[in-house]
Amino acid sequence: MLLQAQLRVAINQHKEANEQMEQRLREIEAIVDGLDDLVSTGRNLVRYDVVLMRCRGDEKRQRCVFTLSDQLVLTSVRRKNPTRNAKLITQSADFLDSNRFKLIIKIALDDVEIAKDTLSILQETEQTIDVVREDEKVIRKVIELANLIKGNKEKLMAVLDEMVCENSVRLRTLNDQMTSNPELTTVHLAVATSNGVETVPLEFGSAEKRAVWETAFREAKTALINQQISAPPAQIKSVIAHQTRAGLQLCAATVVPGKRPDSAPYIWLFASDKFSGQVAVVSLENGDPCIESCAGIGNAAVTAASTVPPPPRSGESSESDEETSSGQTTVWIGNDDGEVFVVNSTERVRTRARERVARLPYPVTAIACAASYVYVATASPTKVQLLRRSMGAGIADQRGSFLTSSYSGDVSGGQTADAHKWPPTACHGYRRDFVGETARRCADVGLSASDGDSRVSALLLRTTIHERSCGGCVLVESA
Repeated sequence: MLLQAQLRVAINQHKEANEQMEQRLREIEAIVDGLDDLVSTGRNLVRYDVVLMRCRGDEKRQRCVFTLSDQLVLTSVRRKNPTRNAKLITQSADFLDSNRFKLIIKIALDDVEIAKDTLSILQETEQTIDVVREDEKVIRKVIELANLIKGNKEKLMAVLDEMVCENSVRLRTLNDQMTSNPELTTVHLAVATSNGVETVPLEFGSAEKRAVWETAFREAKTALINQQISAPPAQIKSVIAHQTRAGLQLCAATVVPGKRPDSAPYIWLFASDKFSGQVAVVSLENGDPCIESCAGIGNAAVTAASTVPPPPRSGESSESDEETSSGQTTVWIGNDDGEVFVVNSTERVRTRARERVARLPYPVTAIACAASYVYVATASPTKVQLLRRSMGAGIADQRGSFLTSSYSGDVSGGQTADAHKWPPTACHGYRRDFVGETARRCADVGLSASDGDSRVSALLLRTTIHERSCGGCVLVESA
């Protein structure tokens, strides 16, 4: 009962504190001209300070900085009833009520960093002031003891008086620096903007106010980072894909263009277990993701998927070539049984809309397309097959047209790469024969292999062979 009562009290106190903070933010939002959307869940007001900022040339104007838990709000500040040589005192109870504020800019705390760390200089100056004050106390005690001397003490007293004067001058100089030295009173902020990083100096009334603000700023930054790390990831929406069987887990995904050039793309999500595969087509047409269709595919786990665009139409291609090409975007799907399926992206995934174009002896590990070819990688503990397939043929013409090569190692993934971004040695040597031994292929792309059993960490394969230049490439990564 006692714990329950304490828990209720803590909950009530937390609720009251949140309500008070929201009310405080509403008051600030009401008095700052042009400020809106300030009240937000979890947002707190840390402090507000008056600073000097350079506006035009060397002209300095007073600005008010509202430091919140997740952003900085910079405003202009003017007295409602201006008086001559009146100073703005933020500690006064009527500071917010007796001044006018106008929004200049809001800056997210994530976009602000301390550009120039001068806090160490301030700390050294403060330590020096403490030492001078301690020396002053010691000198006074020495003077008290010197006054007890009965004999001649004029020289000693003169030396002590000189030390007192020097110490007082030094202390006065250091105190003046605490209010006038820009290195001690100014904080230089690095603000990330659309035009790059800009440096914004904030000059405080004294080094002490600057130190208090900078400490609060750093603490707010640290708290915000910790909150972002510990906070659960933002979930926009949960989409339930009706499974063809229980126990399926997501294993692959690919983005498919829409049916029209101006329509939103689709996302094909693949789920599988050891015995079956499933593809769910997620539509983003209305901005709200929803499952358009869901169907089973194959009798093994889906291991790779890739969207293959239609082959580009060349002016040199004949009419018969255009008729042979399907002209549609297809999705290539590989599974653990070595099966490769090709599906037209514009049709529903069903038995009549897909066809198994190959049954390979090893599990499919990666599928990638580049230029006018599709690469399908298969792997076993001892051998890997790299298969090249033209994108120009239709689904009915896909079967039995793979070119095969192998090297020792396990292919774990593949992706397309631009050959023009690789050094010339990577594309050195031109060979019309795609099929070759591992050592010859590695030497062709600038790698080395001493024998057939050498494990190759990366293999760069040309997809189109030209007389003077290389086209797109496929980068194959070894496990």
